[in-house]
Amino acid sequence: MKEFILDVNVDLKTGNPGCPEYFLRDLRSHKKIGLVRGGAKYNAEVGRKGALLDLFNEMLRTGKVRTIPDDVVDAKESDLMLRLRECLGTFPAECNDIHIFALSSVSSCLNIVSNDIGISTCRDLIRNRIGHQHCPAVRLIRSQQAYDDS
Repeated sequence: MKEFILDVNVDLKTGNPGCPEYFLRDLRSHKKIGLVRGGAKYNAEVGRKGALLDLFNEMLRTGKVRTIPDDVVDAKESDLMLRLRECLGTFPAECNDIHIFALSSVSSCLNIVSNDIGISTCRDLIRNRIGHQHCPAVRLIRSQQAYDDS
């Protein structure tokens, strides 16, 4: 099954700009794609966004969600944050989604559906400054073309 991490900044209302209708259509179909979730911060963000929580509940009922234990994701997130601070002396503003990288790393899910271009900037910063072994080569899915290429 091809898996995706769905960032909370994605608009799920069909017809709105930024709504990945192509992805949602396939997710709700019989295609073998699913979602990955885990980590205290990610789960808290999902819980505050009703439409996203509803989507996860719908996908849980159809077996299209893989849940990673929060403590595993949280430990990886803490490690990444510590390494960023040690290597850069500060915490970059572009890296406000470290929990997404932590989830990607421990789940081996490289596809992130997001409208946040800062994810690419942060990915490159982590990989170039603290090492590729600390950050997976995630793919930012922001268009149908990127989705089709994933």
